[in-house]
Amino acid sequence: MSNDTFKNNPDLKEYFETSDGQKFYKEDLAKNHARSLDDKGVTHVFRDQTIEADRETAQKILAKVPEMDLETAQDYLNAEITDSPRKSVVAALEKRIAQLEAANPAKSDGTPGAEGTETGAEGTNQNTED
Repeated sequence: MSNDTFKNNPDLKEYFETSDGQKFYKEDLAKNHARSLDDKGVTHVFRDQTIEADRETAQKILAKVPEMDLETAQDYLNAEITDSPRKSVVAALEKRIAQLEAANPAKSDGTPGAEGTETGAEGTNQNTED
């Protein structure tokens, strides 16, 4: 559940939501509005609830790790480190990043490259180990 209400209101700690999706800062206003609806329920939403609901489970992340590219793995790791890190997720991401970096070592100028290839005059890759 994505929640822009808290993103747009950084100091807001809670709000009240009616069954039609309307959000109110005060419970009495939400209840008053809900009286006109078929479903008269009002949900009290706290900031902490939405943060936990937005967070992807460790099991889902671990299932994705073997297929991640370097950039995705690094993004997940950065997000995990800044937000209550889970040891198993951090370890799996660090291992995947190390595997990807070992498989594609950087050239001396810092750009990604592969051993044993050069660009020929026509701009095509040619193997130098003929």
